[in-house]
Amino acid sequence: MPGDLEETRQTQATVQVIDLDRELAYWRNHYRELAYRSDLRFEDLLPALKLGMDAYIRTRGEHFEALADRLAETYARVRGNSRLDWQRALPVAEAAWRRLESLNAPHWVTRH
Repeated sequence: MPGDLEETRQTQATVQVIDLDRELAYWRNHYRELAYRSDLRFEDLLPALKLGMDAYIRTRGEHFEALADRLAETYARVRGNSRLDWQRALPVAEAAWRRLESLNAPHWVTRH
């Protein structure tokens, strides 16, 4: 019966997987584009990159600019031994955010 088919029809949402390992591999190969000093290592940028990715996943739909103050506080806690102060880490975090944003993922499933 047509009504029964309509009632039992299921729709499936497209799920965009954000592969954090792949993203980190991308940034490992491209971090020099973000480094303002040639002596910076990937590990110096890593806390800011992870912060940007984490913020993108957790805040779905918020604008990066609106999060800057909260991210500064978080960066102070997660910075570790990074030689980047927040002023230098901010554009790195934003680059990671923008890269994920460019995927235009309406749904998130993370894999790490």
